[in-house]
Amino acid sequence: NASPFPSYVVQAGKTAGSSDLGSFDAGSFVPVVIEGVPPGTYYVRVRGRTCGMGPVSNEAVLTVP
Repeated sequence: NASPFPSYVVQAGKTAGSSDLGSFDAGSFVPVVIEGVPPGTYYVRVRGRTCGMGPVSNEAVLTVP
């Protein structure tokens, strides 16, 4: 049974298009905090999920000092 409320999946990886750092479930308007990430550059994208997975967003490039 699909939830009538949208949720999101945040995917992060070390290279563009990957999710080797992980996929993290997030509810609507709930921040996702990923602790213990080593320094480096990461690629992060979001997918909506209501009645199945939506398309992948544009990637944001984040640098962890």
